[in-house]
Parts: sequence; C-alpha cells; structure tokens
Amino acid sequence: MFSFTRMRAIGRSEAPARAERPCVESGRVVGASVTGRDLRIDLIRGLALWMIFLDHTAGNPLNRITYGHVALPDALDIFVFLSGLSCGILYGKLILAHGFVAAQTRALRRAGQLYVAQVLIGFVNIACYFAFRPLLDSDYLATYDVALLAQEPLRAVGAMLGLVYTPQMMDILPLYLILVLATPAFVLLLTRSQAVALALSASLWLAAAAIPGFTIPSLGLAGEASYDPFSWQLLFCIGLWLGKRHYVDGVPFRPRRSLLAVCWMIVAIGFAARHAGMLFGDPDAYAWAVEPSVVRSHIHPARLINFLAWVYLVAAYLRADSGLVRSRWTESLRLCGRHSLEVFCAAAPVSIVATIAVLKYGPTFTLEAIATVTGVAAMIAVARFMDHRRMRRRHARDVAPERRLQRAGART
Repeated sequence: MFSFTRMRAIGRSEAPARAERPCVESGRVVGASVTGRDLRIDLIRGLALWMIFLDHTAGNPLNRITYGHVALPDALDIFVFLSGLSCGILYGKLILAHGFVAAQTRALRRAGQLYVAQVLIGFVNIACYFAFRPLLDSDYLATYDVALLAQEPLRAVGAMLGLVYTPQMMDILPLYLILVLATPAFVLLLTRSQAVALALSASLWLAAAAIPGFTIPSLGLAGEASYDPFSWQLLFCIGLWLGKRHYVDGVPFRPRRSLLAVCWMIVAIGFAARHAGMLFGDPDAYAWAVEPSVVRSHIHPARLINFLAWVYLVAAYLRADSGLVRSRWTESLRLCGRHSLEVFCAAAPVSIVATIAVLKYGPTFTLEAIATVTGVAAMIAVARFMDHRRMRRRHARDVAPERRLQRAGART
C-alpha cells in the first residue's frame, strides 16, 4: 500500500546503501566523493555565484570572461541546474527514508529561509535607494527596475514582501523558492514514473513559450516575472532527475565518444553564435542564436541544448577525485558553493552599492578593483564563517551523548 507519510518504494531497503556508494567506472570515481559528497557540485556552484556577482556589477571588466561570454547560457543556468541536482539528492533520500511529508516539511523550511533572504535583500535595495537617491538618474531607475520604489515607496515595499516586485539582485530567489516548494512532489512523481514527470515538465516549458501571459505577473517594468518559473522549471527538473538517478538510485554515468563529439560541436556552435557580431560582422543575421543569451525570462531551446552539452562535457572530463576539485586553492569556491544562500546575500549589497558608484563616477580601474575584491572577500568570509559554525554544531552533537553519560555517572 502506498503511503504519503512513509513511502514504500521497490527496493527501498537497498536504496540508502546504494546512494552512499560512489559509482565507479574504469577504476575511477564518477559520482560521489569518498566522503559521500560530490565536491564538484560545491566547486562549480561557488564559481557560478562569483560569476553572478561579476555579471550584476555594472562596468566590471571581469564579467567579459564569465560563462555568459563563451556560451549561450550564463551563470544563472548553472545555479538553477545545480540547485536542482542538489535537491534531487537531498529530497530523493528524504522521501526514501522518511516519506513525502518529511520532505515537504524540509522544503517549506527551506522556502522560509529563502523568503527571509529575499526580504533582507529588498531592504538593502530600499536603504541604498534612499541613501543614494540624489545620485540616481532615470537611466538607473529604468535599468534596475527601481522606478516603482521611486514613485510609490509603500506600494513597492508591499510588492517586495509579496514577491511580485523584484528590483536589482531580487529576481533569482523567488524563482528558486517556487521550485523548492514543488520539489518533493516532482521527486515523488519521479519515483513512480520518470517518463511522466519529465513529460509534464517539458509540457509546462512548451506552454510557457507558446501561451502569451502564461507566467507570474510582476509590478516591475516588464509586467511579468524576470525568470518565468514555468519555463525555468525544466532546467531545474532535469537537475532533479539526474541527481536522483545518479546519486540516489545509483545509476552510473558512462560518457560515450559519439555524444562527446556532438557536445563539442554544439559548444563550438554556441560560442560562434554568441560572438556572431565579432566573428561575422552581421549580428542581425544571427539574432535567432544571440537571443537566448539576451532574453532570460524564458529558456530558449538553443540555450537549453547548449547548456546540456556543457553539462555532459564537464561531467565526462571533470572527475570527482581530481586534484582540481580537492585542491586547497579551490577550497574557497567549494565553501561558497556549499553555503550558497548566505554567500549570495553577502554579495548582493556589495553589487548594488558598486553599481550605483560605477554609474555615478564611471567604471574606473580603482573603483572596479575595490568592488571586486570587496565582494569576493565578503563571500569568502561569510562562507568560512558558516562552515566554521556548521563544524561547531556537528561537534556539539557528537559530544552531547558523552556529556550526558558523564553527568549521569557523576549523579550516581
């Protein structure tokens, strides 16, 4: 009998053990690391957070070497996909071990954390606007969607709390919040029928592209969500499916040479299309390909295909036990990826203030260097603080039973 409280899946007793084992192929680890955590996820997600910060800081010359300048997607695609991958691992194991209700409770708690973070970034936007209002011109208000805050502050605050108004640095977390809330239901559907779950996700994606107005409304200048969740959920759900399939169900990843060749070709075409104006001198003739990197409310098919090709290549060539993944030089990136929410909240104020300063005084080298170093340092500092606190809590949990036994022995 199927129970939402405690799901009885086929082979349930074997699933947790299979999930803890790394998938091994040709004598090398393909999936989880020896510690049970795939450090590649943390590393690449941390890199994506750094690139999101650079991309959101006006005039920063380093954003010319971020992912969005070598491919049709950008760092947001990486973040959404890896978030889905991580959620597939976490909620897949939760549903197998404790049932759907426990997984949904965990999702609600995480959504609450995301909402609190969104509100904090909203108040940062409000504080920065009123603090630097004399420096802000109409171009800034339009570019960063601050016009409503300037014209109707009380309405803007209410809309921020209702997640229907998302000025600078506030359009990513609402998307993630919605996707997290829907994760347990989708993972549960994956356990029953992977084909049905993926077909449902693809259908929503097609509907979002084909039906005008099939999105979440917004009080911003665009009148709709910056990132349509009905469209972006496809990339997130692909990550959910792969996370559950590979890390929870234990299905190994075996790259094929033929697919590697196809992926390299897709990546090369995406790079050429991204730089069509520079390479061919006629960007209008390649607007169909350049558009996916500009229009971000929906996931263009070319953008999705290009990103999945990158995913396949990275999974094939970047081993979980490689020196790059475990190097102490990449430790800061891994920590940023592990504590992604706190790191994002640390980068947001720096990005907002730096953007205002750059637009007012111009993109000077000194100003950009200060903004970049400050933002990256803030992200690393918060990540290390959160990891230190996590280790202290873990140590406290480990020694708590021993202390209780010692106190009991002292009383006797």
